[in-house]
Amino acid sequence: MKKFLILTLILMLSVSVLQSQEDNLVEELKSSINELPVGTIIASMLEPNLFFEVYSRHHWAPADGNEAPNGSHYYKIQSRYKATTKLPDLRGKFLRGLNNLGTSSVSPSKGDIATDRKVGSYQRDTTKLPNRNFIVSSNGNHSHTMGRNGADTFSMAPGGASQRLAHFSTDSYGGGLKKSTDQNGAHTHTIRGGDPETRPKNVAVYFYVKINLYGKRK
Repeated sequence: MKKFLILTLILMLSVSVLQSQEDNLVEELKSSINELPVGTIIASMLEPNLFFEVYSRHHWAPADGNEAPNGSHYYKIQSRYKATTKLPDLRGKFLRGLNNLGTSSVSPSKGDIATDRKVGSYQRDTTKLPNRNFIVSSNGNHSHTMGRNGADTFSMAPGGASQRLAHFSTDSYGGGLKKSTDQNGAHTHTIRGGDPETRPKNVAVYFYVKINLYGKRK
């Protein structure tokens, strides 16, 4: 009985130590992430309700385009440099680095073709010409009508006439009589295929931005 009590006590102490170590690791993680600079954007798999159970709303805000809290370092810094005081709206969007980082830059051919972008600016979607040609839809095998004095007609397969007409004294091959097919009017062809948007392979995440409210440590 005595040995059982001792073993039970040792087990309880071990659990307590492990719990304490886990709590310390969580606090260290929270402390390290809270030390990140104001304006830092992080991606997380945690939805806002879960994220703010671990990390304080005094330090972080969802990147949803709302106005930054007036009492935050983020608001003050953005106001000082006459930038937008709204948080970036990253819902459904990818991040893209600016060509010019202040200390170095890349050419538009190696980076963003828009050379006058500002941090936080929105860029609409575009579609580059494909590396492989699109294929237009086919109307299938069909014929065009060609007549002589509005009376005689013959069918011409797509690609041009391949036969001579016995009842025409001369034809286009002989250099005499020349007739054109009936006009089909101005029209277009539909390019089939494609999707509603152009995008790379991706994984959905939540974005949060560091704001830091004044006087708030936790």
